[in-house]
Amino acid sequence: MSTLVLSSPLQGWVASLEETPDAVFAERMLGDGLAIDPTGSVLHAPCDGRVISVHRARHAVTLRAGNGAEILMHVGLETVALDGEGFSVHVAEGQAVKAGQALIGFDL
Repeated sequence: MSTLVLSSPLQGWVASLEETPDAVFAERMLGDGLAIDPTGSVLHAPCDGRVISVHRARHAVTLRAGNGAEILMHVGLETVALDGEGFSVHVAEGQAVKAGQALIGFDL
């Protein structure tokens, strides 16, 4: 797989996944990554790619980068229980996106 450079998808403070109080993320059950404690309210595409999934509760989106890497971005912990409340999705499955493009807005 080729090198992939990612931009920050969100304004906030970066932390390791181990610091996340959710075992699914802390134990990397969904793969490697990082956590961001947001100070902003919009999740942006970290690279050019294609939207391959938008969760029905609007709190998560998965992109496929040009090199084939899949990038899951999940907003908040236990946010699936909100059933979309407080989230606005700005993209659709199958849509091509550019780095920096707004994906999900949120008011939590």
